[in-house]
Amino acid sequence: MKRFFDRPDTHWRRGDGALHLYATPGTGSTVAGVAKAAEPILSGMGALVAQPLRYVHMTLQRLDLYEDELDDNGTTALRTSLAAFARTASPLTVRCGSPLVRREAVEVLGEDRDAFNALVSGSRAACAQAGLADALTEPPFGPHFTLAYCTTASDEETDRQLAAALSKACPASIFTIDRISLVSVEQRRDEGIFAFDTLAEWELGVN
Repeated sequence: MKRFFDRPDTHWRRGDGALHLYATPGTGSTVAGVAKAAEPILSGMGALVAQPLRYVHMTLQRLDLYEDELDDNGTTALRTSLAAFARTASPLTVRCGSPLVRREAVEVLGEDRDAFNALVSGSRAACAQAGLADALTEPPFGPHFTLAYCTTASDEETDRQLAAALSKACPASIFTIDRISLVSVEQRRDEGIFAFDTLAEWELGVN
C-alpha cells in the first residue's frame, strides 16, 4: 500500500472544519461486527491506523468549503435544501463484501451502486440549489467505507498476508442508509484519522 495522505485530494486548504455530507451506519447495519473482527488484525500492522467505529462512514460529498466560511444565510439555504431533498429520498440498504486491501487503505466496497449514486446525485443537486455548486468536489467512486488508512508504505507480501487474514476473519456486511448528515471534518494527518462532528442530519423519506 501507499501512504493515503500523499494523495492530492487529501491536501485540503485547512485541516479542520471541512464541510462534508456523510452517511453513517443506520438501523440494521452490521458494520460494527466487521470493524470488531478486523481491529486485532489492523492493530498489528504498523503501516495502518484503524478508523474508530464512531467515525466510520460513507462519504456522499466533500465540499471545498469550511464551516466558518458559510454565513447564516448560506447555512440556512444549505440546510433547507438538504432537508427538502431528504424528504424525497428513500432509505437504502447497501450490501458490502469483505474488507479489501486497496492502494492506500483497507476499504469495504458496496454492491448497490445505482441506488447509492442516485443518493449522491441528489445530495449534489441540493448543494448546488443552495448556491454551492462551485464548492462541490469530485463525487465518491461508489459506495464504500474505510476501516483503516495507510500511514506508512507497505510491501506487497505484507499486503497479501493482510488481505488473507481479513478475508478469513471478516464477513460480508450490511450498511443501511436511513439518514444523511452534514458534518464538520477534522483531518488528523499525523494520527491517520478523519474525525467529525455532526452539525445536522435528516432522515430519508420522512415528511
